[in-house]
Amino acid sequence: MLQEIHGALQRLVYEHSRLDAREIDVRFEAPTREWSQGLTLPTIDFYLFQVRENTDLRSANYTATRTGSGYVKRFPPRRFDLFYMVSVHTSSIVDEHQVLWEVLRTLLKHAEWPEDVLTNGLRNADPPVSGRVAQPDEDIDLMDLWSSMETAPRAALAYVLTAPLDLDITFEGPLVLTRLARYVRTSPDRALYTERVHIGGIVRDKDGNPAPGVKVELEGSAAPAIMTDEEGRYVFPNIPKGTVRLRADTGRGKPVSATFEVPGPGYDIALTSVKE
Repeated sequence: MLQEIHGALQRLVYEHSRLDAREIDVRFEAPTREWSQGLTLPTIDFYLFQVRENTDLRSANYTATRTGSGYVKRFPPRRFDLFYMVSVHTSSIVDEHQVLWEVLRTLLKHAEWPEDVLTNGLRNADPPVSGRVAQPDEDIDLMDLWSSMETAPRAALAYVLTAPLDLDITFEGPLVLTRLARYVRTSPDRALYTERVHIGGIVRDKDGNPAPGVKVELEGSAAPAIMTDEEGRYVFPNIPKGTVRLRADTGRGKPVSATFEVPGPGYDIALTSVKE
């Protein structure tokens, strides 16, 4: 992804600043004395000097995708801050400052990069890459960087890009249709246990496909109706053990009722008798 990011940065400067792309170069190298002496064009340099995980943006929320017999859980990408020292190298100090100011204007104007500078990989990045100018509390000393490269310091800015890094961590598991919850109430002489069951299933149409937007009700209960999601799934929490009767209604014909034992092996409902 780093190569894609650098290509997008280059296009951002060339296509969305007021600088003439034919008269200026954009590079991503350490601005040492020897490097600077070998330049033939005025050059904007984005020197990547640090990569640091942004732990404030770390998330533990995974996404779950249904499969035929269970689900696949995928952990979210980690977010990393890429720290760049942005400097301009010309033979004129006046030109250097003017170009640096224009680069600063361009970066601030496009905290979210325009679509036309993104590759497909960056366009599909989730979360997207975002950029900002570093703040004083981020413990960045550009003078130390110039000293480490044994070159005379010049005006520069610290630019930070936050990019996702997908570790491609997934694991598969079986579909949990029943979950047992035990509640404890205490009395002066004993503890009283109450067991409740969470049940879930899929409503399928006459062709066996998941049916979204179907209203499922627990007959004889005050529990609110549940609408199936895009994958035809529904869940009822806190159901007492025993026999339950569920009714599925598409709103386009006679509702379908199905009887289940709780807990049981499954709670899928087939809309075989619903007339479209």
